[in-house]
Amino acid sequence: MSNQRNREQNNCTPLEELKVSAVRHGVMKEVPALHPGWAEERQYLCYKPPPTGGPDGSFPLGAKEAWLERMEFLNADLMWLLELEQFRFWSQIIYSENTLDVVLSFLQGAPPYYALEEFPQDDEMWNSFQKTYYLVFLVLTRLATYKESETEFISPEYLGKLIYDNYVFTIPIILDICMFYGRENRTQVLHIIDTVFEIQPNYQEDLKKSVPFVCKVFRYIENKFGGRKLPEGELMKLSERPNEHEDMTLFEFKDMVLYTLDSAANLSLFLDLYNPACKIFHQQLFEMKLVHFYENTVPQMYRKLEILGNKDETQPIYVSLKHKLDVMRVELLKVFRNCMATSLNSFLEKIDSVTEAEVKRHVDDYVGVLSECLSEKMFIHDYHLAYPIDQDLDAMSQVCPEMDFMKCDYLLEAVMSCFDPPSQSMMKSWMAARTKRQELLSDNQKNGEEAASKESSAGLKKHVTGVELESLITEVKDILPHLGDGFVERCLEHFNFVSESVINAILEDTLPADLRNIDQTLPRIPRDTMGVTEAALDIQRLSIFDNDEFDIMTQDQVDTSRIHKGKRKAKYRNLNELIDDKSHRAEFRDMYTKFGVIDTEGSLYNDEYDDTYDYLDVSVREEGDLERRPFVVPRVLCAKEDEDLGGVGSEREEQGELEDTEEPPRDEFVPNPEEQRAKAEQRRQQQLQSRGRYWRKGLPAKNQDVVGCPKGQGQEKQIVVNREHKNVHKSSRGNHNRRIFSQRKRQQL
Repeated sequence: MSNQRNREQNNCTPLEELKVSAVRHGVMKEVPALHPGWAEERQYLCYKPPPTGGPDGSFPLGAKEAWLERMEFLNADLMWLLELEQFRFWSQIIYSENTLDVVLSFLQGAPPYYALEEFPQDDEMWNSFQKTYYLVFLVLTRLATYKESETEFISPEYLGKLIYDNYVFTIPIILDICMFYGRENRTQVLHIIDTVFEIQPNYQEDLKKSVPFVCKVFRYIENKFGGRKLPEGELMKLSERPNEHEDMTLFEFKDMVLYTLDSAANLSLFLDLYNPACKIFHQQLFEMKLVHFYENTVPQMYRKLEILGNKDETQPIYVSLKHKLDVMRVELLKVFRNCMATSLNSFLEKIDSVTEAEVKRHVDDYVGVLSECLSEKMFIHDYHLAYPIDQDLDAMSQVCPEMDFMKCDYLLEAVMSCFDPPSQSMMKSWMAARTKRQELLSDNQKNGEEAASKESSAGLKKHVTGVELESLITEVKDILPHLGDGFVERCLEHFNFVSESVINAILEDTLPADLRNIDQTLPRIPRDTMGVTEAALDIQRLSIFDNDEFDIMTQDQVDTSRIHKGKRKAKYRNLNELIDDKSHRAEFRDMYTKFGVIDTEGSLYNDEYDDTYDYLDVSVREEGDLERRPFVVPRVLCAKEDEDLGGVGSEREEQGELEDTEEPPRDEFVPNPEEQRAKAEQRRQQQLQSRGRYWRKGLPAKNQDVVGCPKGQGQEKQIVVNREHKNVHKSSRGNHNRRIFSQRKRQQL
């Protein structure tokens, strides 16, 4: 395309829909604004670290000049890229693969804030580095800007798709941006991150998937120092198993320290800038894994440093690494603090719009996480020094008076136990916080007592009895088992049957005077019910036999003849008498007689289907005739007299009829033996073929001899083939035929 082009655009046309006029070979054409033709082929120079100076500050011959010249070319490329029009800039970024390498090489190779002291002490080199540092940040800012002016802009949706599909921004790149620019340019970096996550929601999913990878990084470091302890039931790959006999050099140890420090600083700055990420890490319990890493790995690092670096010849490296370890501890504590900030800042910033239930849930979440970390003494010690826990609890108690103060006291006592001995300032602050909570608790208790007295004066005092009262007594005795049931009942009555108020009053020793004079081991004495009606005591009788025919509480007359005392004599002596009893048939006979369906002429029902239709006249009914056949009484329902009438005679007649009936002739057919043998032979051949034997009738059997001639006289080819076949296929028979021949040997005995 020609260098002379006229751009014609509409002020309301975004970049993805824009057409630019261009002249090529004398012909004017409309070309899309995002097109490979706008990208220029250009050779870029990537960033490289500066040369290392000698003890006297001098550099090798030509090293400084070469580095400065490289930085000049790199700065020129960045300036050229920033001066491009928007459509040329984005075409260069998308369609030229090497353009972003300039920015990525600087983010990956430039020294972070904790390593700037190692940069050469040269003003010329430092000024060149600062210029590149500034230009790279301008390029990153332009990459996250979708509206540069009134005439040059991209729709946010299209920009989000553009940067995500072309890997312009990724989670590692965002972390590196926070590392290099988050401390000095907090507002601008936060604007970049917010824009990227807002225009492209897929980065939220990428961030969730990156949390397990970060955990894997810390697990790898923990394995290197042999400090990882597996939870019960968790398995470890053999490749991740630490090698206790592996020796680590001082330079390898330095690499591991820098790797850990870089990971911790990246996370600390990123979570400090982008608060929504803290919630994602908190939901995946990242802070608990971080505490485990801190407790098991940081002490091992200090011990390893004492072994490897605390020598005369390595004192400068020892001091530098010890300083980096201290910085690493601070950054790890910041990461934990940022993850826990979701429980604090989420309701402290929006205290007016958050409900009491949500506030209590966040407070319980914070206290619960810290309670689970109490076993890690070193971490709790360092965390309390950096972020006093008592101050956090004090702030939360002001916005959530209903928080569990017993847990808070237990938590602070466990924190104090990590200090040996605790300082005077810590003890004073702890005692002041405890006194303040006691005052707040007493105020709440007084307010509760005043409310209870008002309710009682207004006739609203509770009256709890029965199972509910026993349940409240049990709740109190679960915490204070040395108290008597009677004393607990008196306290519940005073505090309007609120078990929490009773427990707090006893623990804080704020019981009223009338309850202090009562023996705390007083048992519960049931009320005297003599002379008191059940209605007065509000007693309700419940039984499964209520309102039955023998209930004397609801009936004045009961049929005592149906009541039997002692063992009742059975009506039948055995099962045969029970079966022979046909007295129930009389009841059924009366019922069927009322309907007029019993055959009174004496005809008996025959359960043989064919015999029934032999002597009954069954006519074919016409269409539409819905009358049923006459009802026949079953034989078991007939009277005994009717059965006796046709007893012996009918049996003889039936026997005569059976004798007169001729049996059908037996099938005398005998199959041809020759055909039977042919079929058997055919089945045998099919079985042999299914087993893989190539058997054909009339052909000689295959020679499978493996013995052959004696040794030294030579063997036939077929013998050798058979031996090889046997050797290859001997595993197809179980145990090499030993089982078969052993069975044959036993059969011959």
